[in-house]
Amino acid sequence: MSIFFLVLYILAVMIRPHEFFGFLEGVPLPITLELLTVVMFAMEKKRFDAVQVKAVLWLNLCIAISWLSLSMTVGIEMSVQFFANQALMLILIANIVNTSSRHRLVLGLMVLSAAVMSIHGYYQVTAEDKMGWTGVKAVVRYDSGLEPIWQARYTGPFKDPNDMGMLLACSLPLVLYLWKTSSSFFFKAIWLIQAAIIFYGIYLVNSRGTMLAAVVPLLLYFAYKYNIARMLVPIAITVPVILLVLPSRMLISNDESSQGRIEAWYQGYLMFKSSPLFGVGMHNFVDHHSKTAHNSWVLAYAELGFIGFFFWMLIIVSSLHMLYHFSRVTVDDEDVSTPSNGQASLTDEVNLAKATFYSLVSLLVAAFFLSRTYSFLLYLLCGLAVSSYYRMHIVHPEIKIKDIKLFVFFLSMISIVVIALLVMFKS
Repeated sequence: MSIFFLVLYILAVMIRPHEFFGFLEGVPLPITLELLTVVMFAMEKKRFDAVQVKAVLWLNLCIAISWLSLSMTVGIEMSVQFFANQALMLILIANIVNTSSRHRLVLGLMVLSAAVMSIHGYYQVTAEDKMGWTGVKAVVRYDSGLEPIWQARYTGPFKDPNDMGMLLACSLPLVLYLWKTSSSFFFKAIWLIQAAIIFYGIYLVNSRGTMLAAVVPLLLYFAYKYNIARMLVPIAITVPVILLVLPSRMLISNDESSQGRIEAWYQGYLMFKSSPLFGVGMHNFVDHHSKTAHNSWVLAYAELGFIGFFFWMLIIVSSLHMLYHFSRVTVDDEDVSTPSNGQASLTDEVNLAKATFYSLVSLLVAAFFLSRTYSFLLYLLCGLAVSSYYRMHIVHPEIKIKDIKLFVFFLSMISIVVIALLVMFKS
């Protein structure tokens, strides 16, 4: 029963019918459905041993501590909000999505939401008043001079075109997976149509970060497929730097957006320097600078300090590590069929891990140019990584995952140093 309410909860958070259907006006739909999901979940079997679950709870504590020097009341409030909107999402997804069919269902919900937003974007930018059915107007920019540039957007947490674009980009690997693994011609056609709709939605969003987030997973796929992984390190280092100095709307000559981003990163470094352990407090970046960080990593270490940043990195890197590890598992002929215990075959689990891995990579590429440290999409995908781990641990306990906490610790330090040096160089 919990999966039923979880599905409704995810749809309410992403499609948000309560914000544009009159009969649902004033109804706290997402929180109501989340509470019902929690009630059903409380009566089911639970696991909390995954490193991401522990890390997100420690991160929750770091959020409260980051506010102690300012306001204990606000710190507790911020911590409760994070637990309800992000941490709980990871925990619920990790436990309730306990079969491959449920995992596939959640991926389908993300694709469906992305298609709905893309259709809304077309309706929005083609309307004379540029208004969508949600009552939200498309964003207009004048980066190229007097000619307006319209960017499609949705409502709620996707009111920023970049947020909408992030969902569209990370849905592309999922819709391609659903198309490839569907046995029915009808469903293959459905997924192919949705893929075309999402591609067009990415065009309508008109965001550099979204374009990059859509392309990088494809390049990564071919790099693994043709065994050219040694090229990934220089690509990973050079691409963000190159894109950082490119104009905001690809071929537009005005570079104000990039310069503003560099300045925001520099201010984030100064905030970290002033409060290196627990940061300046969640959502306090804009109290120290006129604009947000435009980088999820900078926002994390500036607002949460090194300790909070470590746990945030641990959630992300361990999820990538798990999904990558599972996606590279060799499948023997006897593993293709469905086991007698009703669990999915190893082939199914490997394919799900691949799709989720590339989707998470896409989201992180977009998040590198956005302040989305606390985006619920991030915790949803990390929750799916944990759910894969739990299922694989039951069916194939011989497949082990290495402890990478020490690696993440040093990676966290290196990340801060690299971004700081980049900022200093550009300044």
